[in-house]
Amino acid sequence: MHVETAAEAKAHDAIEAAARAAFEYAVRVKLYQFSMSPSLLEELEPGLSKKSPRKMRTAVVALIDEEMMHPHRRFGFGGEIPLINLHGALRYADTCCAMESGEFSR
Repeated sequence: MHVETAAEAKAHDAIEAAARAAFEYAVRVKLYQFSMSPSLLEELEPGLSKKSPRKMRTAVVALIDEEMMHPHRRFGFGGEIPLINLHGALRYADTCCAMESGEFSR
């Protein structure tokens, strides 16, 4: 059995932190894209951009659950990781809910 050294643990932690930061950046980019053009949500599920913020959030959570159970990988030119897109959509829906309830203003 391999015992992780302190240097390996530090390297592992650094890689994990970098991966988290990259994921958060990609999600923020998708949030920005969805806020600039909500019609992009239609690529995730037809009719998603037309739903109320709460229904949109419910639909996106269901899509995330489905993606976690049955992951899709689209690599190659123009490939996307669906979970990044879905988490961006979830942040967009959360922002819309907050704006609708008055918790957040521009």
